[in-house]
Amino acid sequence: MKRDIGLDEACHLLEPAVHRTVRAAQLGHGSFVTLSLVNTDGYSTSEYYLWVYCAGWNVSDRERIMFASEDDRGHIAASVGMLNDLHLESICIDYPSLSLSLVFAEGVTMSVVALCSAGYEHWMWRLPSGEWLVAGPGTELLIEEESTRRSAG
Repeated sequence: MKRDIGLDEACHLLEPAVHRTVRAAQLGHGSFVTLSLVNTDGYSTSEYYLWVYCAGWNVSDRERIMFASEDDRGHIAASVGMLNDLHLESICIDYPSLSLSLVFAEGVTMSVVALCSAGYEHWMWRLPSGEWLVAGPGTELLIEEESTRRSAG
């Protein structure tokens, strides 16, 4: 089952991911990137799982772009692990572009930008509830049940 949601609801659903820690940052097929964000307080084992799908992205610090989706695959694979153990400080979704900005500790930012106006999802988050928050195609924001979502990563 799928249902449309608005920007405010999407932001509300992701708000609890802030202050979590990146675990298992990985490069998937092509330039797909996945991140798990886990609670490190010892009280919860729920996690948020980000899958950057058909989108351009880059990771920067305060001075430079460190690596990006169109870099040499070897460079991306060697670099993506630097996101592990960083604490997420903020999430911003821009509308209508559905660009996603993740700001981590140490001044590291991951910026995600849609590459297609139709036909493909840009990024998606698996929520602790098991539902998926899906951005795209186009300007769509959807919630999908786990049973309707194909395997990510």
